[in-house]
Amino acid sequence: MLVAASERLAKLRRVLMSRWHFDLCFTPEPGVAKVALTEQADVLEMLVEGLGSNMSFAGWRIYGTDLGHRVEVRLWGNGELEVIARLDARVKDSDRFVRDLCICAQALHCRLFSVDLSEDLEPDPDVVKEALRRSSAWRVAAAMGPVVH
Repeated sequence: MLVAASERLAKLRRVLMSRWHFDLCFTPEPGVAKVALTEQADVLEMLVEGLGSNMSFAGWRIYGTDLGHRVEVRLWGNGELEVIARLDARVKDSDRFVRDLCICAQALHCRLFSVDLSEDLEPDPDVVKEALRRSSAWRVAAAMGPVVH
């Protein structure tokens, strides 16, 4: 079962993430039937497929690097799953990652919580891109210039 990131974790992420990162926590829709863990794994596989390297430790699996987009998945001992996607606002073309992220969130019956904006977002690429453009991560990245990974 997918669970929402805790408020305390969200605050900690604000401190730890680089200023050009835009974090989105998968938040289950209230009152919607939960997706089985095996189905969740299949859906997440599609999202992380192109991110390259991954590392794991103590129940965490991180796909991607700090230089680009990444997805963090945590499997709790009770079988609950926590998913956080990190967009690197410096990356020039994020359309495919944002699209796949939204498809994944929809398949898991989730909304996306923006840590930067403290706002729930519909899992729709246009909504996510618009939120990214309103974020402090976007302003920092714009001042730095685009980076292609």
